[in-house]
Order: sequence, then structure tokens, then C-alpha cells
Amino acid sequence: MAHVDNPNPILQWLATSVKEFKQCDIFSLCINWARSLPWVDGVVIGCDSIDQLTSALACFDQDALSEADILAIRE
Repeated sequence: MAHVDNPNPILQWLATSVKEFKQCDIFSLCINWARSLPWVDGVVIGCDSIDQLTSALACFDQDALSEADILAIRE
């Protein structure tokens, strides 16, 4: 996973960030992070099923992360 010996701290940080930034799951946190960056014009998402497509589309119904949220995540 991500070419690290111990992914547990990363997974824990992601799980905590999901709650802190009021996201549904890690997937939505990552998509909304990308959507919130001012220099990003679009996001390309691959999917293998209708369920994955539905989940991805639901992210676009959520508000983008705030500038304060982006700064907090960067720190």
C-alpha cells in the first residue's frame, strides 16, 4: 500500500480526517480535496460498476472543502 512499510498511521490519519472534515468516507475526502483546489479544473474518476459511479457522483453533490480545510489537511 503506497510503498510504505507501515500504512497504519496513514490510514488512521485518513479515518480521522474523514470525521474532522465531515466526509462520508476516504474516497469522498480524496475526491473533494481534489475538487477544492483552486487550480484544478476537473477530476477524472474511473469506475468498474454502477455502484462505484453512483458513489463518485454523490461526491459532486457535496460542498467542496473550504480553504481552511485545505490548509488544515496540508499541515
